[in-house]
Order: sequence, then structure tokens, then C-alpha cells
Amino acid sequence: MIEFAIFFKKMNLQEVEEKNDEEVIALVLRDKEFFGILIRRYEFKLTKYVRRITGGTKEMNEDIVQNIFIKAFVNINSFQKGKSFGSWLYGIAHNECIDNWRKYKKHAGNISLEGNEELFAILASDENIEQLLIKKDQKDSIGKALKRLPIKFREVLVLKYLEDKSYEEVGYILKKPVSTVGTLLNRAKKRFKKILSENK
Repeated sequence: MIEFAIFFKKMNLQEVEEKNDEEVIALVLRDKEFFGILIRRYEFKLTKYVRRITGGTKEMNEDIVQNIFIKAFVNINSFQKGKSFGSWLYGIAHNECIDNWRKYKKHAGNISLEGNEELFAILASDENIEQLLIKKDQKDSIGKALKRLPIKFREVLVLKYLEDKSYEEVGYILKKPVSTVGTLLNRAKKRFKKILSENK
């Protein structure tokens, strides 16, 4: 432990912050104090993701994010070297969101859509409902339509189009084959557009 303390003193915080996830995890395995770097790195992204999936209150979302990091911290030894830490963390987030949704689905709030106009264009791209999606005053309708989607469809749309994950990453996070991800996305887009059209 003394050797590690000497090693750490030689490294400044900026050097540690510039390390990639796998290098930081190697440090975490030697000293859990370094886990704070991973929290700072992913807290904002995970908070946005959780808000988009659950539509919960600020306090509820903060609790979920805290649980995600606690589970990641406790299970850091099970992270497989060579894999994406971000995808592994989103996998934990997925499980936490599903658990939370099952407990509180009756009380779910509105889905957060701020700054996500690109989702509207993407979802409209192949079924000619652009007129519905282009109008900024349609955000409320779109949020309600997303909320009405089953969580399996909502989550695949959020991961692919708002979190910008590849099909492979979405499959890893949801523990589904890539072909299933494609099928889920197609069904989610169709269901989303159908709901949106009904609310015209």
C-alpha cells in the first residue's frame, strides 16, 4: 500500500483524469478512492438517461443514479477487461430503470425531451410524418407518446437515438442479440408513430 501511495503522489489529478476508463478501473482495483473519477465522468450522462426512461421526479432519478453507482462500485471486480465500461454501466442503469419502472409505473411523470429535436427527425425519416414532428409545439404530444410506449420500446429508442449507442452497444446493454435490437427498433418506431398519429 505504501508503494501505491508513492505512485499516486507522483501522478497529478489531471494525469489521472486523462486516463481512459480501463486505466482508471485498474487504479480503482488498487484503491477504491479512484472510483470518484468514473462517477464524475458518467454522472451527467446517466442522469439524462434515467430521466428519459423513467420520467420520475428529480429526487427519484438521483436515487436511481446513486443506486447505479453503488452497484457498479460493489461489482467493479466483475467488469471484464477489454469491454466498454460505459456499456457495462448502462447495463446496470437499464436494470435499475426497469426495477424502478415496475415499482412506480403508475406515478411516472413526463419524459424529458429537451434538446432532442434530432429524435423527431430520425423517427419521422421513413414514414412521412415530418409535419407532425417539425413543429416545436408538438414536444408535449411527443413526450406523451413516448410515455405511452412500453418501456422495452421507449428504452431502445432512447439508447439508439438519444444516447447515440450502436446496435452492438444497445444489444450488450439490454442483453439481446443485435438482430433483436433491429426488430425492437422497427416495432418501437411503428408503435411510436401510431400513438403520435392518434393524438393528432
